[in-house]
Amino acid sequence: MSELKTTVLVRLYPTPDQAVTLQAHCQEYISTINVLVQALDSDMLPEDASTKDFTAALPSAVKNQALRDARSVWKRSVDLGVIPLLRKPICQWNNQNWHSDGDTLLIPVYQDGQVPAVVHVIGKGNRFFGNGREQRAKRRQFYARRKKRQQANKVRAVRKSQGKEQRWMRDVNHKLSCQIVSHAQRQGVGIIRLERLAGIRRRMARTSRGAKARKNNRLIATWTFHQLAGFIAYKAERAGIAVEWVDPAHTSQICPACFHRNKATDRRYVCAECGWTGHRDTVGAINNSRRTGRRGHSAGAAVA
Repeated sequence: MSELKTTVLVRLYPTPDQAVTLQAHCQEYISTINVLVQALDSDMLPEDASTKDFTAALPSAVKNQALRDARSVWKRSVDLGVIPLLRKPICQWNNQNWHSDGDTLLIPVYQDGQVPAVVHVIGKGNRFFGNGREQRAKRRQFYARRKKRQQANKVRAVRKSQGKEQRWMRDVNHKLSCQIVSHAQRQGVGIIRLERLAGIRRRMARTSRGAKARKNNRLIATWTFHQLAGFIAYKAERAGIAVEWVDPAHTSQICPACFHRNKATDRRYVCAECGWTGHRDTVGAINNSRRTGRRGHSAGAAVA
């Protein structure tokens, strides 16, 4: 006897905060597909690639779905003779990455944590690159292993672990910089503006005490800001895109709409003057794009 299957239509009524999260998730999803299609077409990503071969600010189950969709788009582009650029921010979930709990629908969405880089293209919106949560978890693993080996007085093993972490971080920064420059090329960007990073660790240092503060300071101290920016700069110039360095002072505090200065209490920025809301790192990227101006270019991008 065959099982009867039915389709149920579900309409979501998100709160304002949930709507912001869903919009960011859908933008990240569709942008990830565009990046993956370009990588597949240029042989930068093998056809049998897995989610371990690319970074995206998406839960792992949704990354799998994005990879399947990218393969489908790429195969279709072979028949069309042109690579389509998907623009509408959408996302797909299937029965492997969502479930219901009573009258509650649970779906994995964009992880609103710190990301290594945020890009704002003037007139074309924002894009988040990398997954800060995954990177911090990986670095905590390296630290825990080194600490255990230090306690056992295994000096050579500690040095070997340090070298392995540096190589891993270098590889991550190479991949992120490639994605950012490729995104800039597809958007017709003429200038990439990067934050001048002198003193960034001092500005970000925590003044509080305790185990959590020590952990945050350690992660900041080992975060390779300068290396990622350097990779972006030389790859952009090699692609014919000019690079400008801007002063990032107060860029995460100034409202992009009314220019009133606010201090974000969490990752979500809310302007007390005009009510503008958005991701705090997005605010920095938008303001960096306006920090300097060079005439003669129709488009510009800023990386925060």
